[in-house]
Formats: sequence, C-alpha cells, structure tokens
Amino acid sequence: SGNPVLFGSHWFDFLQQIQGDQGGKTIIRGEGQAHVVKLWISDDVGDDIDTPDDFERLKHRESEAL
Repeated sequence: SGNPVLFGSHWFDFLQQIQGDQGGKTIIRGEGQAHVVKLWISDDVGDDIDTPDDFERLKHRESEAL
C-alpha cells in the first residue's frame, strides 16, 4: 500500500495496462517523474479533493505553510 496519488487523464490508458503489483510507481519513477508534484498534507486538514480547483487551492495553502 502506498500514498494517495492523483493521475491526470493522460495516464489512464497506461495505468490500465499495468500488470501485477506495480501500480503507479512505473509512472512516478519513469516517464512521469518530471510531472510529479508532491504535497505533504497535515493530518488535520481533512480536505476532499474532487476538482482541479480543489487541488490548486490545497497546493497554494500547503506551500504557504512551508
């Protein structure tokens, strides 16, 4: 079990072709590495990210906390 990860629709076909227990690691450590954005979210945040706007709002808030 790994960390929660969001993938853009660009990666959906690739993700469907993964076999075994590789999961998104093949993207994160490979071709997609240049596109990875890491967020450390406080346990007390409790946000639900459903839209791109939600994601941008969370990125902004977390970057201010650093």
